[in-house]
Amino acid sequence: LVDYFNHDLKLVATGNILVQGGIYITGNLALRADASVSEAASRTAAPSLGDGLGGVTIQNLSTTDPLEIRALNIVVGQQSAGANFPVEFLNLSAGNGVAAAGSSLHLDATLRAGIPTTETLTSTSNSVTGGTLDVFFTKGLTLNAGTVNAQSNGGPVRSSAVAAITGTDVAICGVNGCGASAPFNASNFVLMKAGNSTADNTGGGAAQASSSALILGSNTMQMSVGGSIVLVGGNATASGTAQPASIAVIDPIGPLELYAGGSVVLQAGTKSGSTAAANAGILNQGPIHLFIGANQGYSFVDGTTPVSLPGGLLLIGGSGSGVFSGSTILQQLHSFTTDPVKVTASVVTYFLSSGNNFADASVISGLNIFDESLLNYVIFATNTSTSGTTPLNTTKDIKPDVSPACQ
Repeated sequence: LVDYFNHDLKLVATGNILVQGGIYITGNLALRADASVSEAASRTAAPSLGDGLGGVTIQNLSTTDPLEIRALNIVVGQQSAGANFPVEFLNLSAGNGVAAAGSSLHLDATLRAGIPTTETLTSTSNSVTGGTLDVFFTKGLTLNAGTVNAQSNGGPVRSSAVAAITGTDVAICGVNGCGASAPFNASNFVLMKAGNSTADNTGGGAAQASSSALILGSNTMQMSVGGSIVLVGGNATASGTAQPASIAVIDPIGPLELYAGGSVVLQAGTKSGSTAAANAGILNQGPIHLFIGANQGYSFVDGTTPVSLPGGLLLIGGSGSGVFSGSTILQQLHSFTTDPVKVTASVVTYFLSSGNNFADASVISGLNIFDESLLNYVIFATNTSTSGTTPLNTTKDIKPDVSPACQ
């Protein structure tokens, strides 16, 4: 438990803002990089744009502790009188470390809006007060998960190096503003990269590790960029029945709208062991609307073969990759013009050649996949022992089972 600072907090800089330690406040938090000199000089000055060179970096350099920024509501940049005053970039980086056998290591970097309504040494409520999280940026938003391991020796071990943005209602607005993808601007993008996780419980007990990149919303989410939105799974290695997860996931509960002038790319990572997960996914209980300008393709290497795909919704992964709604039955492409999944561009599903080593790249709607237990599992920020929720079943690689008990 921490003692929250009982005030609002606004950090204003004409250049960059670098955060390498935790912030816990019960009020609102504003990270206002790239401000004008006049705005930085006076607490009451109206917001105005700086020189376009300042951004926000949240970086966990610790080898022993997580870095969490938590406030009632959070804004990166500024909005005033209907106008947006963005920062240039927002970068989140988790830490890297190796835990001793039988020990847990948490090296997360988390930007989290919403204060738990109750919090004790043994339990944290799933409900929060506040929770609005707004990001205004002109160039890149990047999430880089770290490297972590979990090796049990008779007792439970859980380690994490997660990079995450979470809130109740999340709005990420790029160079063209909110709810807009035009005109095309390749330098304005979102990149989410999972890291490397290994977990081994052959010595007895349970072992879980997560090096995931996540943007989660317990209600609505809107994301708009002039370029591309790219999710890349990491590398997860399991020994015994341990559960490593190196996933890249966007997941709210309510309406989800993504606007991209370039492409929306889901590229799964590699996994070893049946209980490992390295998916790239866009998940939602409700409808998913993807407004894609398709003005930018995507290039990668499949083994030793260079591959270039045209712009659109690009699903790159194992044999289970695809678009699903309400079940694990693959949807026909011609159904994408209507709910529950709407895509305004061509859909390309590319199956990677190395067979079972690759996880799946999936868009899934129509099932209550999001649960606070997903957030708890990958961030380990709250105690689920009394919450009544079900831990994430990584054996399903985040793809939902038709049984609610297996979600």
